[in-house]
Amino acid sequence: MRTRRTFNGLLTVLGFARRGFYIPYRGAVDVPMPGTVPAYAAIAKCFAAREEAFSAHLDAIEACAAGLEVRLRWRGVLQRV
Repeated sequence: MRTRRTFNGLLTVLGFARRGFYIPYRGAVDVPMPGTVPAYAAIAKCFAAREEAFSAHLDAIEACAAGLEVRLRWRGVLQRV
């Protein structure tokens, strides 16, 4: 994974291909890896309280997925697989 990320970063930075956004951050070495920091209890409690409403919202978005995909393909946003 690291090799692919480095390769994609080089392609982008050198201008050969657009593979994402690469923003330098001098403190990146001190940032903990994903999954190593315990969950923040206060925000987890808020999310749990609204889980049902959020799930309903995601279902509503999913119900529109076919129509959205057609529109995005028409605009050239999605690539055909």
